[in-house]
Amino acid sequence: MHIGIVELCEKNHHSMIFNWIKLANIKKCKVTLFTTKEIFNNVKKELSGLKYKVEIKDTNDFFFQIKINKLIKKKKINKLIYLTICNFLVYLFIPLKNINLGITIHNANTWFNKSNIVKFRHYLKRLIILKLKREASFFIVNSKNMKSFIDHNYPEVKPIYILPFSLKKNVSKFNILKNKTFTTIYPGSINHTKRKYENFIKLAILNPEDNFVLLGNTRKTDVDISIYEQMKKISNIKLYDQYIDIKNFNKVIKESHLLFSDIIVNYKSSDISEIYGQSKDSGISYLMNEFNLPCLLNSNFLNFTELRNGSLYFENFSKMYKLYSKIKKNNKHRLSLMKKIKHDTKNFTVKNYSQKLNKIFT
Repeated sequence: MHIGIVELCEKNHHSMIFNWIKLANIKKCKVTLFTTKEIFNNVKKELSGLKYKVEIKDTNDFFFQIKINKLIKKKKINKLIYLTICNFLVYLFIPLKNINLGITIHNANTWFNKSNIVKFRHYLKRLIILKLKREASFFIVNSKNMKSFIDHNYPEVKPIYILPFSLKKNVSKFNILKNKTFTTIYPGSINHTKRKYENFIKLAILNPEDNFVLLGNTRKTDVDISIYEQMKKISNIKLYDQYIDIKNFNKVIKESHLLFSDIIVNYKSSDISEIYGQSKDSGISYLMNEFNLPCLLNSNFLNFTELRNGSLYFENFSKMYKLYSKIKKNNKHRLSLMKKIKHDTKNFTVKNYSQKLNKIFT
């Protein structure tokens, strides 16, 4: 068996690359990664010790896809798995039907909803998605939440497999951080279309002795820049002006006590609404799992069942402040939540999912 893995879109998807190459190694399959130089530089350290070949994109998207198709035949690749699909126009002209094709779905409604399209460019994207769905042999989603949503709303005749976005555990033992200033991390770039910031700002103002970190850069829109400037005036909020590499990103979270996320659950993309926690995953879930950290979350966000004990849901600021105060003042309570997260996510391992995905590797 020879598996081809394609990621040409997102350097933040390095965790998925690691998952698939690790799975292929466990199953003793050959694996070739097709990616860009930038994405590969972001993941190659994680892949140390694993067996794989890599083909770096050396031309534009259209001609590199032609090259991939030729290498499929030359290398005798049995299955080709796309971790992300972007630049959809490329796939309008290039067929992918002569290979056992798997496509990772990140937005369930975008791929399976048949509601009316308003803008022409979104209509064209819908046509290309229909073509890709016909060519695909199977689909992959990152969570049980997404699979349940698709099964309930869009019964699909082709197989849908689950492989979490990230299966990493970044802490071997619990970091007590007893004498360190209490630190809360809000991961992700400033993006007013996906996240809210009022509660985070208010929490920082009312707790000037604590540290708050906005762990992401800022989009160049007037609203997002305005949010950045507002937070910049608050001395105990740390901000970043540019992309944070994975090493520093992990270091900051390891030295923190609590995660925070106030997600705008209904998110619109290409004339289609997605629902975070149901039709689309949020990265906050994977950070909770990776670092065994509890998280303050808005109550209308549906987190993974395995993270129920670490999800500190709030309906309003008053409830959020009580949860924050309790976990800040009671270190034993915080550590007990971390232990529960670790126990509840014990099956989030590559080895476990390698058994669940036997059909893909046969």
